[in-house]
Amino acid sequence: MKQTKSISLLLILFANLSFSQHIYNGINLDTVKALRFDTGKMWAFDFPPTDYFDKTYNFDPSQEWLDAVRLSALRFGQGCSASFISEDGLILTNYHCSYNQLDSLQKKGEDILKNGFTAATLEDERVSPGLYVDQLVSIKDVTKDVIDAVNSGQTIEDKNLKKNQKIKELTNNHGDSSSVLRVIPLYNGGRFSLYTYKRYRDIRLVLVPEYELGLYGGDPDNYTYPRYSLDFTIWRAYDDNGKPLKVKNYFKWSTNGADDNEPIFVIGNPGQTSKLKTVAQLNYMKDFSYDYSSIAYKELMDIYQEFINEKYGDFNDYFTKFFSASNSVKRYEGILRGLRNPYYMARKQDFEKSFRSKVKADTELNTKYGSMWDNIEMTRSEMRKIINERIAFGRSEPWTSKYLKIASDLVEFARQMKLPEDKRKAKYKGNFFETAADSIYPAKFDVELEARKLRITDLLLRKYMGSSNEIVRNLFGDKSGNEAAEYLIDKLQIRTKEQVAALIKKGSDAILESNDPLISFILKTNDRFNEITKQEKEINETESVYTDMLGQALYAVYGTSIPPDGSGTLRIGDGMLKGYSYNGTLAPTHTTFYGLYDRYNSFGKNTPWDLPEKWVHPPKDFVLSTPFTQVSTHDIVGGSSGSPVINEKRELVGLAFDGNIDSNSGYFIYDTEENRMVSVCSQAILEAISHIYRSERITNEIKYGRIQ
Repeated sequence: MKQTKSISLLLILFANLSFSQHIYNGINLDTVKALRFDTGKMWAFDFPPTDYFDKTYNFDPSQEWLDAVRLSALRFGQGCSASFISEDGLILTNYHCSYNQLDSLQKKGEDILKNGFTAATLEDERVSPGLYVDQLVSIKDVTKDVIDAVNSGQTIEDKNLKKNQKIKELTNNHGDSSSVLRVIPLYNGGRFSLYTYKRYRDIRLVLVPEYELGLYGGDPDNYTYPRYSLDFTIWRAYDDNGKPLKVKNYFKWSTNGADDNEPIFVIGNPGQTSKLKTVAQLNYMKDFSYDYSSIAYKELMDIYQEFINEKYGDFNDYFTKFFSASNSVKRYEGILRGLRNPYYMARKQDFEKSFRSKVKADTELNTKYGSMWDNIEMTRSEMRKIINERIAFGRSEPWTSKYLKIASDLVEFARQMKLPEDKRKAKYKGNFFETAADSIYPAKFDVELEARKLRITDLLLRKYMGSSNEIVRNLFGDKSGNEAAEYLIDKLQIRTKEQVAALIKKGSDAILESNDPLISFILKTNDRFNEITKQEKEINETESVYTDMLGQALYAVYGTSIPPDGSGTLRIGDGMLKGYSYNGTLAPTHTTFYGLYDRYNSFGKNTPWDLPEKWVHPPKDFVLSTPFTQVSTHDIVGGSSGSPVINEKRELVGLAFDGNIDSNSGYFIYDTEENRMVSVCSQAILEAISHIYRSERITNEIKYGRIQ
């Protein structure tokens, strides 16, 4: 009897324990359902949700409205958004999308980064070499062309080949350098569109704030709100004759900004998102992709911080790199927090369950696509078998020390030079030997930085191969951190260009028999690394076919009732101004310039909250109560930076530049209660141009939409 009672109690305890594993913050995860906008609000101009806009906001945009908006918006360089704001080609985008261009256009003795720049006249506007903007001028449905090409293939490899051949054929611009054609997969390959862009290459700087204002608050305030960053820059496009470009479509400027209760729209080019990925793909990202990236960027950020603290080298250069690395850390860690959130993942699982049941209920769809989830889970399982070595042996990621690249290049050079000349790769033919050292050892080489970056290799090798692994011990012994990097550097025989040149002169055998630890590492891991990267390519190509097929099922089931994932292409997103709860208090919909000065004084006027002299003592006509930044419910990710925020009248009411920390989960799920977009108010930009930068010329062009 006692034994029976004990067994019963254990069963009850086990049942309660199992049930508790399905409880999260008081929510029974077994009952969680996907929400209406989990897949986001990044609506494509191919399929604008006019019925939804009408029902939600009593606003039914005409095709004329949509075309004018599309043609007013721009892609800015590689990775940002922008827009025309005057009929004379004036362009508005973010400061943080522009500051990397500043070195190339400043004159001797200038420091535009520190002092900003305002062109007094048209003649003073500065050309930025290599900068361009793209305007989406047409959209054509090419779904049948691409899918027919894929279906004509007999094997996975053949299907991918036929697909790529068709895309290459469709994107041939026949020598027109002003046109850029791209085939855009939508709904994970359920639809394909041919986008034609008009590219403008003569882009000139008109006005840019000082670094302190453009990135005010620096890293600590990144992904936060309330914000006080004047994150804007003004450029101008010129035509082929060197005249300001005449444009028909541009956003008129709102001097009143947005009201709390009106619908507003963000028009931009959000980067790649994963809202329509399978649960298996998301779990893989959680366990590997974002995990190791966040670890590596965190270490890289710490290295740059050390240099800043030590005042080592070019302070501004390291500060910029630190900010970039920190931005990556916050983004990846934010995504990871979301992926590790059981409530979010329960919503994703419910969406997938519902989607699968709809496919299964349709005989034709089930026959074509019913196995795709299992197929994708299989490909992710195959990647899990090799990913540890893939990460540990990686040698070309942004955080990898260039010493690894030097070692890898030396090994390839040695192996190529042992071949007859006619069997070598093209770059190794002729008199390459004479210039080998110049080609292998980088012209710009920060010795101390590349040495410290070896810490990242140590960190990843230990995590993914184990500290007792022979390769790890050969490279770093039992050291860690800077000691590990120093331990390896002391043994390197390729630290300097002179050492590399001397080793090259000794010949291929000397390189391949070298005792240099990094060369030994490359030799020991190279064959396996090449094998892994080949497997990775095959797995990803196979999965891309499955993903395309699942995308076709997605489109067949849901049509355009949900938006496609972000892909760095033009989207229209809807939302409204709305504060939110944070740190036990509430965030207001707007901040003002009063907050800027409070931040300045509260932090003792120290970096990154210091101000340039003209801002420390603003003129009397500068209105401190002007709305500065605003927060809204829009769905944005990287690539949305520089997006215009407009109202129903196509007036610009803001400039998107950030999201709150919670918005990072928006890469895979959009949460209407947590996600927020932060934008600079139109009133703040105009107030600064008028009263701080004292440019009547630019102020009037913005107000009237043309050069006065």
